[in-house]
Amino acid sequence: MIILSLILPFLVSDSTNLVYENEYSGFQNAHSVTVDGLGAIYVLDKELSEITKLDKDLIKLFKAGGVGWGQNQFIAPEHIDATSGLDILVSDFQNNRIQRLDLNLTYISELQTNAITFPDEYKVVYPKATVVINSKDVFILDGNNPRVVVFKSGQNPVAAFGGLGSGRAELIEPTNIVK
Repeated sequence: MIILSLILPFLVSDSTNLVYENEYSGFQNAHSVTVDGLGAIYVLDKELSEITKLDKDLIKLFKAGGVGWGQNQFIAPEHIDATSGLDILVSDFQNNRIQRLDLNLTYISELQTNAITFPDEYKVVYPKATVVINSKDVFILDGNNPRVVVFKSGQNPVAAFGGLGSGRAELIEPTNIVK
């Protein structure tokens, strides 16, 4: 069991201390954590294939997910990103897709990163991590070929960098991408 603890600085009497404030337990493998613009915390439990939304005091607001191939279901999810402030992207590694959820963990859409419509040089078979840049462009870390593929407006692949054979720009075993 993994426990997520929140430690906040408080002014206590005349000194500044770090004071234990709250905790939330129940995770089997808290693998990825992100925070939205309003301070809500999202924790991806890889073992349970679930996402838990907590408020800033670690009170559970929503829980969604489970093992499967359908909407709001995951197999070996690797990463979540809520930094756009508008939605959450879930890198659903073994389902070969990125699922987009709203801030209440409701399914919106998905991006099949190995779709036959994409040129081969932009296909991502195993999406390992995602991040939204400029509120719309999605950067996906490829778990099969250590590179990043850029999807303009989250839909159309337009560039890739850092893959095998990229010389000095080659990525070696990247594990995460952050903004």
